[in-house]
Amino acid sequence: GNVTKMEKLLEELKDQAETSEEVPTIDTTEFENDITVAEEEVDDLKKKQSTISQDIESLQPEVEELKEKLDETASRNVKILDDMEKVEAKLEDIVKGQNRRQEVVDKCRVKVQEREYALVQQEAIVAESKDHVANALLVARKVQYKTICQERRLEVKEANGGIAVVGADDMDDEPSDQDLESIE
Repeated sequence: GNVTKMEKLLEELKDQAETSEEVPTIDTTEFENDITVAEEEVDDLKKKQSTISQDIESLQPEVEELKEKLDETASRNVKILDDMEKVEAKLEDIVKGQNRRQEVVDKCRVKVQEREYALVQQEAIVAESKDHVANALLVARKVQYKTICQERRLEVKEANGGIAVVGADDMDDEPSDQDLESIE
């Protein structure tokens, strides 16, 4: 049907195109106007491009100077960061050293407290020992006093021909504090 008709029409047109020697004239005036407008726009764009290129070239030294300043600033920042890291490391060492010293001080403080406690204990023991020594010395002086009293009574008895004399010695049976202090 339709496809066959179209194929025949296509064949006829091909034949006409091959047999026809005259090339059809196409009116290009409309296109020529478009081309002229486009060429003017291209020229304008080329002028703008040239102006922009000149502006870019004139700004190039300033851009280079700013790049150098930026590089210098970046370099300084890197150095500052490096210095800060070194200072941080030193500070960390100082803090560690202080912590170690504080640990030593704390250990010493504990030892001092232990020794102070031991000293208090020893002082208590010494005080207790002094009390024992004082009591023992008092008992020894009392015993010595009684011995001295008995020796004198014995001397008086012997001097009296073996007869005991009551009240003949000047010593009482109970010694005074002064009597006890005089005994070594």
